[in-house]
Amino acid sequence: MAAAEILIQNGPLLIQLTFLEGVAINVAPNRTEIFALDAEPETLARAEGVLLKMLEVLPHTPLAAVGCNLSYVDDDPSTAIAELFTTPEGFEAEGVLNSRQSGVQLQLEGEQVLNFVRLLGPKEARYSFNYHRAESDAERYKNFVPGMIAKAREDSETLLKSLYGYEGCDVIGFVAGNQQEGNGDDSQTTH
Repeated sequence: MAAAEILIQNGPLLIQLTFLEGVAINVAPNRTEIFALDAEPETLARAEGVLLKMLEVLPHTPLAAVGCNLSYVDDDPSTAIAELFTTPEGFEAEGVLNSRQSGVQLQLEGEQVLNFVRLLGPKEARYSFNYHRAESDAERYKNFVPGMIAKAREDSETLLKSLYGYEGCDVIGFVAGNQQEGNGDDSQTTH
């Protein structure tokens, strides 16, 4: 089986990724991250399978939560999109605006929570979705992990279309969790 390892320097943090068949794994002291290198259904199923297999062969691993993080970037947002980021109190008039950021946490069906952060910078709009579920019982993961990534992707793209008018997206890569501005948590995460 072909495997590769790379190291990514992210500020003071060193992230070690091990790649196997389109899936990358990073094990940190307080979380395990699994990355799908593309959005092909087979790759997403392998990523979910890796998570389930890890829980099976490492039953002593403490669990707190599982999540699916997705980030979308519009590298040339329209004026109409930029206007959606304006705050009602007009705080932007107090100085030169560098960026706008806001976030919400929504309780979704069952025990799932959506942490949504949106950021408008000088040259891009970024939307970060963290579908998060506090769950410490490994047996219950078998019920909701299969199809979890595809469901999160479909839900996030539906929200981007209905709220901001975006029609589809292109997958261009993955971002390590520590690089997701304002959208990390100390939980087990599938990207």
